Amino acid sequence: MHPEEKLMENAGKTTEPSSVPRAPTRRRMRRLVAAAIAVLALSGSASDAPSWSPAGVVGAEEASAARWIGSVRGKAQRSSRFVSGGSTSQGDFWFDVDRRGRVRGEAVIASEPQFDAGGLDAVISYVQSLASIPAGALPGLGGLAAAEITTAVRVRVSYPEPLAVRTVPITGTLQKGRLSLDVAGGKLAGVPFRAFLTRLNEEKPLTSGRLAVAAPFAGGARVKGGHATATHQAQSRDKGGVLEQTSSYWTAHRVGGR
Repeated sequence: MHPEEKLMENAGKTTEPSSVPRAPTRRRMRRLVAAAIAVLALSGSASDAPSWSPAGVVGAEEASAARWIGSVRGKAQRSSRFVSGGSTSQGDFWFDVDRRGRVRGEAVIASEPQFDAGGLDAVISYVQSLASIPAGALPGLGGLAAAEITTAVRVRVSYPEPLAVRTVPITGTLQKGRLSLDVAGGKLAGVPFRAFLTRLNEEKPLTSGRLAVAAPFAGGARVKGGHATATHQAQSRDKGGVLEQTSSYWTAHRVGGR
């Protein structure tokens, strides 16, 4: 069962046969909301990938047969029924191709996080609307009960890196008119995020993790007239029902050499 569905299920639980449905406790609600968000976080090597330093990765002594430059763009998103998150990326790169067709170069890629918890906020509001609200309204708020104000919540997400910039070495091959590129030594690290459950009078941490980043150089490209372009789209759904979608393209052209 999805964590969001557990929120809805808890909303209908009663303490006695004829009682009015009550909302789950604050602690349990925090756990359920955190679980709903955690399904978007990356796991495994993608979230643990190193953040490469901007140091040069091609030695000056390496003889090159050609210099290429290019650009890349991508989007990755993971989504459940009520929450979605991911990132959009764009960057530039350069590389040299030696006489054996080996590629060595560097890319600078900036990823901007995206997070939408609007559906989850709506579920939380619904669950809280089932709680018993004492009489007595605050002046000037159109009859809104005080308890509704103090228990009003939403999900807030913050980003230690609002624009996550990664400088990474790239490798690959150019053989038989086909160019393949890849990030050397690992994948791009995901964009870190922190999620909080907020009320007017308090804020509690929920969970943290990394949002997905599209692989920048998925797929190879046929070289024509010194130009190469590759596109990639993928979609999958895990056992928990979380949908993952990625789209990207990169293009490169030769600027020097033989």
